[in-house]
Amino acid sequence: MAKNTDDAPVDAVTQDVVVTPVPAPGPQVFPQTVDEFCAELSATDRRPELIYAFACDEKRAGRVNDLAFNFLSRLTVFANRPV
Repeated sequence: MAKNTDDAPVDAVTQDVVVTPVPAPGPQVFPQTVDEFCAELSATDRRPELIYAFACDEKRAGRVNDLAFNFLSRLTVFANRPV
């Protein structure tokens, strides 16, 4: 390790500079359109009528761009609404 030449933390015994690891950045989350969300959802959810109705409801409410987890939470509420 390098000797301390600035204000970096120093090991008390060896007088070497202590290097602290930089945490890795978290996953980046990007907004997507309701159509993109529904297209991805249709690969796992086999209820096309529900997916289409949800997409129409979101568009009618003006929510066309959002994060996937927000769409998913609103889909859960939408699916549990009484008819």
